[in-house]
Amino acid sequence: DFNETERHYSYAILQAPFPVNGYVSTIRVHTVPGRDDVAEVQWSGRFNPKGATEQEVVDLFTGIYADGLDALNQTLSA
Repeated sequence: DFNETERHYSYAILQAPFPVNGYVSTIRVHTVPGRDDVAEVQWSGRFNPKGATEQEVVDLFTGIYADGLDALNQTLSA
């Protein structure tokens, strides 16, 4: 799903090396009131753990999301 007006897109990973199935993720860009030079990016996901605990998978994706958002921030700040 992609919506330019609402500034978000969602995607599914059908096959991946992650211990999950049913993975769907959404990235949203929010405006920051009173700031034209700043935006907030929210990245979230839903999944069913498969062969790992829920906490293990949450920790895995929390790290992936943090690294991805950090890379985005570095790219856009350059």
